[in-house]
Amino acid sequence: MAGQYPVRTCYTCGSTSHFQRDCPRRAFGCAPATGANATPLPSLTLPAPNSVSASATSTANVGYAVPNYSFQPRPNWWKMNQEKLDRCYARTVTDEEKEAKMKEEEERKRKLKEEDDRKEEWRKEQERLEAEIWARLDKRMENVCPKLKMKEDDNAKLKEDMERLRKENEKLRKLLLTSEGEVGEDSGSKLQREIAELKRQVAAKKSADDDIFAMKKEIEELRVSALSKGNFEAELEGLRTEVSRLKVQSLKDKEENELWKGEALRSGNKRGNIVISTPDCAVRGSPQPRWTDNLRDSDKWRQEYLKMKEMHRAAALEAEVLKDKQVVAEGEVFKLKEQLQKQPEGECSKQRTPGATNLKTRLEAVATRSARKGKKATPRRCLVDDATSTGDANGRFLYIEEQKKDLRN
Repeated sequence: MAGQYPVRTCYTCGSTSHFQRDCPRRAFGCAPATGANATPLPSLTLPAPNSVSASATSTANVGYAVPNYSFQPRPNWWKMNQEKLDRCYARTVTDEEKEAKMKEEEERKRKLKEEDDRKEEWRKEQERLEAEIWARLDKRMENVCPKLKMKEDDNAKLKEDMERLRKENEKLRKLLLTSEGEVGEDSGSKLQREIAELKRQVAAKKSADDDIFAMKKEIEELRVSALSKGNFEAELEGLRTEVSRLKVQSLKDKEENELWKGEALRSGNKRGNIVISTPDCAVRGSPQPRWTDNLRDSDKWRQEYLKMKEMHRAAALEAEVLKDKQVVAEGEVFKLKEQLQKQPEGECSKQRTPGATNLKTRLEAVATRSARKGKKATPRRCLVDDATSTGDANGRFLYIEEQKKDLRN
């Protein structure tokens, strides 16, 4: 009968609770506990419980030595790394917040410094302006009332005079009380003269005080105007930029107008000076896209002002073009009148020179009739007489006037 199967243990630590692949000491370089280096233990000399299993018992007792190793769990490296990562992240966030706070503090200090510098510049400007205003006022005061320069001396003299007059008045009053009637009458007339002189001096002083009050009021008005001056500087800067842009646009429009005029007056142009279609102008708009739904109320008037300025500029260009065409048309009418005056009567009905064509005249007649919405020109009609030429010129002038009205509307 076969013997008992030997007990299987871990090759690394000799434990019977797990295999080698689950041993916690496998990765630490410990020598495996195999049967080759195990110390055999002597078997006990007790009788076997039965004769059948005696050999099996002896065979089973001769086993492998099981060393007594304490179980050490495997450390959780993932948790340790996660905690370290959390600490690093917390430190990084703290440093970033501290740096952001430092930047905000520096920005706040910089803004405060800029505000202080701006206030200091504004204060210096105010002082300079006040100095200029006071200089101008002093100059005007010298021209208006030269005596105001010695105001303190005049006041001191006036006080002395009033004190002297008061003493004299007291003296005269005592004389009036003690003297007779004649002497009293002479003293009373003298007192009346002194009182009149005092009234005159008081009136002069009051007029001088009124002049000083008017000057102070003018100083306040100049100070208010100086304060309102700073609000217009930014607006003036924007208007200067807009004027420069409009100048550049005007130069471009002039170049385009000259190019169009050269093309219209070219010798090979069959149309000549006839306007077949409505003359067009530059596009009333800007190629740059603009937002109109987020404009402030204070900027809407500026947009309207720019729009009206652009429309006015386009209308001025159109008027210039139409004026040039009107001058050309008037010149043609004048030439036709001179030709009609030079030609004798009756030559209009003569036969035309063979080889010539009246295509240009017929096109002019068609364009004039279409513009006036009248009857079409009669073919093979003599258009050289005085009445027909004058009618063509008048029709062209009326057409130009109608186009001007359409462009204005």
